[in-house]
Amino acid sequence: TKKKVYMEGEFEEAQKAHREQVRGQFTRCYQEIKQTMAQTFLTFANDSDEVRHEWVKYTKKIDRKVEDALRATVKKSLQELSRLLNGDKK
Repeated sequence: TKKKVYMEGEFEEAQKAHREQVRGQFTRCYQEIKQTMAQTFLTFANDSDEVRHEWVKYTKKIDRKVEDALRATVKKSLQELSRLLNGDKK
């Protein structure tokens, strides 16, 4: 990537725009997951207690996977930021 020197205030504006874009992407992904899970639940809503119990276990598993993915994304982002601030240690 090409290094860029930002003018006063330019970096803050670029970061603000980037945060808004990423926030929008997260919101859209969240809504899509929520909608998919709700639609899928309708398939099992009238089933036995055992099936509903398995559904709860499944939703907890999906929740953990989403949380793990978010943690990995944040970690990668922070590592990239550190690399940019500190330079490559090669």
